[in-house]
Amino acid sequence: MSESHPSILHVWNTAGVACVLAKWTNRVYGVNADVYDSGSNDPFGHLTYETEEMKMMPHSFPHLIKYIRNFDIIHLHERDRFIRTIQKHYPEKPLVMHYHGTDIRGHWHGRRRCWGRADAILVSTLDLLEGAPEGTVYLPNPVDIDIFNPPLHKADHDSALTFSHGAVDVAEKLAEEHGLTLTVHPRNMKFLEMPGLFGQFSWYIDTKRNNKGTLLCRSGGSGSLTGLEALACGLKVINSDGEIRVGLPDQHRPQNAVMMLEPIYKSLI
Repeated sequence: MSESHPSILHVWNTAGVACVLAKWTNRVYGVNADVYDSGSNDPFGHLTYETEEMKMMPHSFPHLIKYIRNFDIIHLHERDRFIRTIQKHYPEKPLVMHYHGTDIRGHWHGRRRCWGRADAILVSTLDLLEGAPEGTVYLPNPVDIDIFNPPLHKADHDSALTFSHGAVDVAEKLAEEHGLTLTVHPRNMKFLEMPGLFGQFSWYIDTKRNNKGTLLCRSGGSGSLTGLEALACGLKVINSDGEIRVGLPDQHRPQNAVMMLEPIYKSLI
């Protein structure tokens, strides 16, 4: 990537994805990428990357609007309702709209007034392409392999972990079928504590239901971001349909994710 590559500001940080993309864009290409997210919007501590300038900046929407002037491209995560306000102040700046799950799943038609104003649309999982407008790009969720990597010691071979995402009944059934001792953990821990927790287990059961009761993490998709992080930590992962996966797929390695983004960004300038 040349020195003329545009600078990028990620706005909001759904599940930490913006931090991974900004960090690895800077690392791989040496370009200016930053992340804006307010502390009140980060109860689990996903904000693991931001520049010193951003750390010093007051976190409020008016300050964000002023800060945007320093960047060529706005990469907005999840909150498409802010597109109109951002574009009112910066109509000339390209805007990438990045959806991550329940924010758009099954709601493409109703959100047209928002995403219709974006210059590019990304989705983080394959199932979100259903009903998406032509030209929507699937960008596989990246995992920060600096944070999530295999521990030095081995956990008990039959130890399994799942989080209480409304599908504990499915996890218990899968654990019983595979002869695993299951621990159900509430989803209330800090992001940087996750690798230490994963290190206590050999299996992760990746299953959840959304607020409509639909079972997610099915075969044919990549599973949840938490499941991918477990794979990066060396765990075997079982999805809702009983499919077993081992090893983090290359498409979810952060350097590959930012390589996919590079031509998208360049096409907008």
